[in-house]
Amino acid sequence: MKIADIRDAAIVQKAATARPADAATAVDRINSSGAQNVAAAVQLSQAASMGSRAARISQLTAAVRGGGYNPNPEAIADQIMDAAQIDATLRSLLK
Repeated sequence: MKIADIRDAAIVQKAATARPADAATAVDRINSSGAQNVAAAVQLSQAASMGSRAARISQLTAAVRGGGYNPNPEAIADQIMDAAQIDATLRSLLK
């Protein structure tokens, strides 16, 4: 911003320091009536995901102990390389 006249600077300063007339009496209000419903939904979701995760871990444990767990090394390598490429792309975008 270029100020051509000293009066412009005074106007900008006055606007920056001005307070609205009702600022002293303004009151912020928050409505949290739905917070309990959201908290309950989050707890149900977490409980469901923990149950399915625990079941999946026990399946994998049984497969490993029984010798029936044979992951595909090429698929694992592809996933690692895809993740590295995404990381590199994001890092280059954030520079």
